[in-house]
Amino acid sequence: MAICKDLDFTATAFDHARLGAVLMLVPAWDFDVDAWLHARMAMMRGVEGGFAIARSARDGLLTLSDDRGRILAEASVVGVDGVVGIVAELPLRATRTAYRIWGDAFGAASLLLALALAMRAARTRRID
Repeated sequence: MAICKDLDFTATAFDHARLGAVLMLVPAWDFDVDAWLHARMAMMRGVEGGFAIARSARDGLLTLSDDRGRILAEASVVGVDGVVGIVAELPLRATRTAYRIWGDAFGAASLLLALALAMRAARTRRID
């Protein structure tokens, strides 16, 4: 389980992925204008970590998304004064993703590669 903004950060999702989570239950409180963004950020954490997301947001979106980022059900509760529910078959799989295995190492490796390429390009210009 995580709450609201927790899934805006990769560390929270990575910690749960390392523990073998297959489903994250995420209660949240959005503010209408950021509803779509926060729902999609949570979905992205699910793709990175290889787990499904069931997210219920006050003043936002209810979403059910699988470990591959497919939205299986979604409903807005913005401005609704009653009960809103969504139902979908949510597959739970123990998906091994590169992020689940290596965490932020891929990002660090990408930065090192970019730095090496920039240094090589600078060196090539000096020789010419």
